Amino acid sequence: REVVAAIFVLIVLIFIATRSADAYSKKIHSKDPREIIIDEVLGQALCYILTLPWTILQLIFTDSSKLIFQNKNALLILAIILNIVLFRLFDSFKPWPVYKFERIKGGTGIILDDIAAAICSVIFYYLIVLVI
Repeated sequence: REVVAAIFVLIVLIFIATRSADAYSKKIHSKDPREIIIDEVLGQALCYILTLPWTILQLIFTDSSKLIFQNKNALLILAIILNIVLFRLFDSFKPWPVYKFERIKGGTGIILDDIAAAICSVIFYYLIVLVI
């Protein structure tokens, strides 16, 4: 329930942020003003919402002897760091399909390229975690 509530709140915030970013970018005549950081906040939040609950459940129900590190707190910290690194990589380098969203004009493009970067980050997070 908490994850569903968090996703609902995130969706509402995405709509508010999109409208706000659109209005601000038009006001100052800039395509993607650097001072708008809500897109990064929402993208990183999406990464955490979609990965950390599953990761925590895995750490709770997995026998420590089957883990790479026996310290579950260290693994949780590594999961958080992995989320940050992956999101920053996708947000900075903007590979396909992320760069496609960056080309959308206005607040929609400002917000959606970071949401796309977050989704790519989540996919890679699970690929990395499941392989390890």
